[in-house]
Amino acid sequence: MDIELTTDLSVRFSEEILTIGRNFVAADVALQPKPLTPKWQEKWDLSSDGKTLSFEEIELETDKVYRLTVFSAVGRSGNELVLPEVAVFSTGTADVESVGMISGFVALAKPVVQPDGSSLVDTTSNIEGRVVAVDKDDRIIAETIIGESGAYELAGLPPDDYNVYVELQGEDAPISVGIDQNYDDISDEISIEPQQALENFDVVVEDVEFTEDAPGVVMFDGDPNPGNQETFEASFNDDEVVTIALYADQVEDLSRFEAVVEYDNTQLAFSDFQMPTDGEEVALLATGDLDQAVAASKTPVIDREGETVTVQGNQIKIEGKALDGSSNNAISGGGLFGLISFIKTGYAKLAKPGVQQVDPTITLKEITLYSVDKKKTIENAGTITVALTSEPNPDFNGNGSVGFEDFVQFVQAFGSEPDDSNYDDKFDLNGNSMVDFADFVLFVQSYGQSVGKTAVLSKQAK
Repeated sequence: MDIELTTDLSVRFSEEILTIGRNFVAADVALQPKPLTPKWQEKWDLSSDGKTLSFEEIELETDKVYRLTVFSAVGRSGNELVLPEVAVFSTGTADVESVGMISGFVALAKPVVQPDGSSLVDTTSNIEGRVVAVDKDDRIIAETIIGESGAYELAGLPPDDYNVYVELQGEDAPISVGIDQNYDDISDEISIEPQQALENFDVVVEDVEFTEDAPGVVMFDGDPNPGNQETFEASFNDDEVVTIALYADQVEDLSRFEAVVEYDNTQLAFSDFQMPTDGEEVALLATGDLDQAVAASKTPVIDREGETVTVQGNQIKIEGKALDGSSNNAISGGGLFGLISFIKTGYAKLAKPGVQQVDPTITLKEITLYSVDKKKTIENAGTITVALTSEPNPDFNGNGSVGFEDFVQFVQAFGSEPDDSNYDDKFDLNGNSMVDFADFVLFVQSYGQSVGKTAVLSKQAK
């Protein structure tokens, strides 16, 4: 189909899609080639029934074939999209029939020990995994599930240059490799011409037996600024977002990590996970342009199993991997895995005026580091405390509600400053060191309400 150069794109789901406010929608939608509109995934909207996800005013190039892919989605019921859905369309004089295809077979080579102590290689076992095509900007453009016979087919590829990667489940851990038919330890660049079907891009993946002695340490940092400050406290910025940095050091031949983060979901909600872009600081496992979306936002292509960010209850599971996990591509040293952001969830209630709220915590419950043939699991690797401060309470008499008696007390203090005998800072609701009209407005907004509906997390920027 041919569409306008500036257009809205909508995706209709069979059930209501999972969202968290305006910061998170659990759908991974990608468009290739990259549209002219920057950060187009951030301009999203959801229909009143929660089933239609729309992206507004996307500016496209003329005479191009585009591929719109829904890689993953999660409904409010917990149901997930089984397979990626693809729509191919064009602008101007471009022809959707120009798309091409890459196909081949995947086999997993497993060593089998014989009774005499020798070993044979078995390539007949069933394979669970997927194959992905990645463009020159390290964006995943297409993916497919490996069939029972090991066959795969990446169809609907716009003419371009691609690298193809295979990810499957080995005996001890997932394995990721690039297709390398010339055996130079570098993933082959495969060029697709219009209407071209490339076959026999086959790969045999060697299974690896992992030992439990992978090197490396991990660190949580409550300060998201570049560099590990090793700060175990965090606070909200002016946008009421708190961000935690996840670092690693002393790693050798790192190819993957899996982390479980636990947080107080009565006061915090997961917002985003972002890998560092080039130049910000040393980025472990980052593969390039971070344009694709978790929740119509940014996420790295190395985090691709449902954006590799799974939220369940008060836990987040984050997985990161190199698209090609061979030793030639593995990482050694130290740097940043990524930044985990949270927003406020509603309001914490004060039982009585002046009662201290419990500061919410964010804990790195477990993280597993994978090198080429080693792994290590670290439990309770770090805890960050989020500073919590309670907003001044307009229930001045402490009877559990804001009413007329509170109004009388407020009037008696109105206009006072710290040097005045009738000044009390409990009436200074906005904290400007005087009881004035701005405090009166805040008081009126709470009039008739129950005690302490607004326990506000600190907005002090780090």
